[in-house]
Amino acid sequence: MSRMEWLRDRITQMGHHPDLYERWHAEIDLLEEGCSRPSKPERCRPSKRQRRRLRVLVAAGFPDGSLPPGLIYAHGAVMTEQEEEIIGDRMKEMGPLKPTTGTVRYYELAAEHLRDMRRGAIPDLVG
Repeated sequence: MSRMEWLRDRITQMGHHPDLYERWHAEIDLLEEGCSRPSKPERCRPSKRQRRRLRVLVAAGFPDGSLPPGLIYAHGAVMTEQEEEIIGDRMKEMGPLKPTTGTVRYYELAAEHLRDMRRGAIPDLVG
Protein backbone atom coordinates (compact mmCIF):
# COMPACT_ATOMS: atom_id res chain seq x y z
CA MET A 1 0.00 0.00 0.00
CA SER A 2 1.45 3.38 -1.00
CA ARG A 3 1.62 6.33 1.37
CA MET A 4 -1.12 8.09 -0.62
CA GLU A 5 -3.43 5.06 -0.34
CA TRP A 6 -2.72 4.82 3.38
CA LEU A 7 -3.49 8.52 3.89
CA ARG A 8 -6.72 8.34 1.91
CA ASP A 9 -7.78 5.28 3.90
CA ARG A 10 -7.12 7.10 7.18
CA ILE A 11 -9.13 10.19 6.31
CA THR A 12 -12.17 8.04 5.54
CA GLN A 13 -12.09 6.55 9.03
CA MET A 14 -13.91 8.16 11.93
CA GLY A 15 -12.67 8.66 15.45
CA HIS A 16 -9.25 10.20 14.88
CA HIS A 17 -8.25 13.50 16.46
CA PRO A 18 -9.10 16.49 14.18
CA ASP A 19 -5.44 17.55 14.09
CA LEU A 20 -4.55 14.22 12.46
CA TYR A 21 -7.09 14.76 9.69
CA GLU A 22 -5.62 18.22 9.03
CA ARG A 23 -2.08 16.82 8.96
CA TRP A 24 -3.11 13.97 6.63
CA HIS A 25 -4.91 16.33 4.26
CA ALA A 26 -1.85 18.59 4.18
CA GLU A 27 0.38 15.63 3.34
CA ILE A 28 -2.01 14.53 0.58
CA ASP A 29 -1.87 18.05 -0.83
CA LEU A 30 1.93 17.92 -0.83
CA LEU A 31 1.95 14.56 -2.57
CA GLU A 32 -0.56 15.76 -5.16
CA GLU A 33 1.54 18.86 -5.80
CA GLY A 34 4.42 16.57 -6.69
CA CYS A 35 6.42 16.88 -3.50
CA SER A 36 8.47 13.71 -3.31
CA ARG A 37 9.51 14.33 0.31
CA PRO A 38 6.41 15.25 2.34
CA SER A 39 8.41 14.45 5.48
CA LYS A 40 10.42 17.61 4.67
CA PRO A 41 7.68 20.06 3.65
CA GLU A 42 10.07 23.02 3.75
CA ARG A 43 11.49 21.69 0.47
CA CYS A 44 8.09 21.74 -1.20
CA ARG A 45 6.03 24.69 -2.29
CA PRO A 46 2.65 24.79 -0.51
CA SER A 47 -0.42 24.36 -2.69
CA LYS A 48 -2.87 27.17 -3.37
CA ARG A 49 -5.32 25.49 -1.00
CA GLN A 50 -2.71 25.32 1.77
CA ARG A 51 -1.74 28.97 1.31
CA ARG A 52 -5.42 30.02 1.43
CA ARG A 53 -5.98 27.96 4.59
CA LEU A 54 -2.92 29.46 6.30
CA ARG A 55 -4.03 33.01 5.37
CA VAL A 56 -7.41 32.36 7.00
CA LEU A 57 -5.85 30.84 10.13
CA VAL A 58 -3.44 33.77 10.53
CA ALA A 59 -6.30 36.25 10.07
CA ALA A 60 -8.29 34.37 12.73
CA GLY A 61 -5.38 34.67 15.18
CA PHE A 62 -3.77 31.25 14.74
CA PRO A 63 -0.43 32.03 13.03
CA ASP A 64 1.11 28.63 13.79
CA GLY A 65 -1.49 26.98 11.56
CA SER A 66 -3.07 24.80 14.23
CA LEU A 67 -6.51 25.24 15.70
CA PRO A 68 -7.59 24.62 19.29
CA PRO A 69 -10.02 21.79 20.04
CA GLY A 70 -13.55 22.64 19.02
CA LEU A 71 -12.61 24.71 15.96
CA ILE A 72 -12.08 23.51 12.40
CA TYR A 73 -11.23 25.01 9.03
CA ALA A 74 -14.14 24.48 6.65
CA HIS A 75 -15.86 26.39 3.83
CA GLY A 76 -12.91 28.78 3.76
CA ALA A 77 -13.25 29.91 7.39
CA VAL A 78 -12.52 28.94 10.97
CA MET A 79 -15.68 27.68 12.66
CA THR A 80 -17.14 25.09 14.99
CA GLU A 81 -18.17 21.66 13.72
CA GLN A 82 -21.81 22.57 14.34
CA GLU A 83 -21.50 25.70 12.20
CA GLU A 84 -19.81 23.66 9.46
CA GLU A 85 -22.64 21.13 9.49
CA ILE A 86 -25.33 23.82 9.28
CA ILE A 87 -23.57 25.60 6.41
CA GLY A 88 -23.11 22.29 4.58
CA ASP A 89 -26.81 21.53 4.99
CA ARG A 90 -27.79 24.99 3.75
CA MET A 91 -25.56 24.58 0.71
CA LYS A 92 -27.11 21.17 -0.07
CA GLU A 93 -30.60 22.67 0.23
CA MET A 94 -29.72 25.02 -2.64
CA GLY A 95 -29.53 22.08 -5.02
CA PRO A 96 -28.43 23.11 -8.51
CA LEU A 97 -28.30 26.79 -7.47
CA LYS A 98 -25.37 26.09 -5.14
CA PRO A 99 -22.14 27.63 -6.42
CA THR A 100 -19.38 25.21 -7.37
CA THR A 101 -17.29 24.22 -4.34
CA GLY A 102 -14.03 26.13 -4.21
CA THR A 103 -15.19 29.12 -6.23
CA VAL A 104 -15.14 32.68 -4.93
CA ARG A 105 -18.95 32.77 -4.85
CA TYR A 106 -19.05 29.54 -2.82
CA TYR A 107 -16.78 31.01 -0.15
CA GLU A 108 -18.70 34.30 -0.16
CA LEU A 109 -21.98 32.46 0.37
CA ALA A 110 -20.49 30.33 3.15
CA ALA A 111 -19.19 33.51 4.82
CA GLU A 112 -22.68 35.04 4.57
CA HIS A 113 -24.22 31.97 6.23
CA LEU A 114 -21.58 32.05 8.98
CA ARG A 115 -22.11 35.77 9.57
CA ASP A 116 -25.89 35.24 9.79
CA MET A 117 -25.49 32.37 12.25
CA ARG A 118 -23.16 34.33 14.48
CA ARG A 119 -25.55 37.29 14.48
CA GLY A 120 -28.34 34.97 15.55
CA ALA A 121 -30.33 35.23 12.34
CA ILE A 122 -30.46 31.46 11.91
CA PRO A 123 -32.05 29.66 14.89
CA ASP A 124 -30.64 26.18 13.93
CA LEU A 125 -27.37 26.96 15.73
CA VAL A 126 -29.09 26.99 19.12
CA GLY A 127 -30.99 23.74 18.80
